[in-house]
Amino acid sequence: MINFKKVALVSRNNVSNPSFESVIKAAESVLRNNGCEAVVLALPPNDSEHTRSILERAVKDCDLIVIFGGDGTFLGIARKACHLNIPFVGINLGRLGFLTDIRETQLKESLECILRGEYTTEERELIRITIDNNVSSFALNDVVIHQRSISRMIELDVYVDDQYLTSYWADGVIFATPTGSTAYALSSGGPLVYPTLSAVLIVPISPHTFSHRPIVLPTDRKIKVKLKDSVKHTVSVSCDGQVVFDFNIGEELNLVSNASKITLIHPSNYSYFEILRAKLNWGHHPERER
Repeated sequence: MINFKKVALVSRNNVSNPSFESVIKAAESVLRNNGCEAVVLALPPNDSEHTRSILERAVKDCDLIVIFGGDGTFLGIARKACHLNIPFVGINLGRLGFLTDIRETQLKESLECILRGEYTTEERELIRITIDNNVSSFALNDVVIHQRSISRMIELDVYVDDQYLTSYWADGVIFATPTGSTAYALSSGGPLVYPTLSAVLIVPISPHTFSHRPIVLPTDRKIKVKLKDSVKHTVSVSCDGQVVFDFNIGEELNLVSNASKITLIHPSNYSYFEILRAKLNWGHHPERER
């Protein structure tokens, strides 16, 4: 159990949501009343190295990072701080809330519960990509290879541990972590994978061949991707839908799953299955709601 003495309250600058300030002040009050020091930080809404440096300097001595916003905010901040070995808590001020699972109305109760040591922890894996050793980035949800500005299929070869897997002819291909299995991969027909499993999903986006189905691989496999010569337009690689790189013919993209991990902290009453039921509208019986 961690003795939380210094806690970072991190959000993005968001003038369109007036509740941000009041919610963060409420969290400060809970921390003070429980003998904790609060560090409040509102980050610029970009993914620059300058933003990363601001975050690192602010949270380096903290025992916990509490992120306020939606899942997109959580992804951006967690990706920047994944190497600091500081656990995260997510307060949902957005829409979905798979990662920011604590609702605003639960803030006081949940924070007090965590500060008393009544919490559970789980590790989430990140993917690391490199492109010809010139580009390097992490992804907590997914890495997506796709066309940038034209609606046309791309063709690419995928290798696993230097063994040829297949060639995809599709609108794109998603390489997702179990955390990301409830995101873009799910809308493209991928399976739900329990978030603490060690796995990577490969999910084609609108494949031309019906036999191309999603596949789940263990994370100790190295994945390599090359574009076919038939690709004539700019291809992009996006990490968590937030960081975008160019990917060109002749280059080699390498993915290493489980390249880094973050620790999530949840109140002791947290249930992943309850999150699925709430967010995906499972378990509702129309006959009982009439």
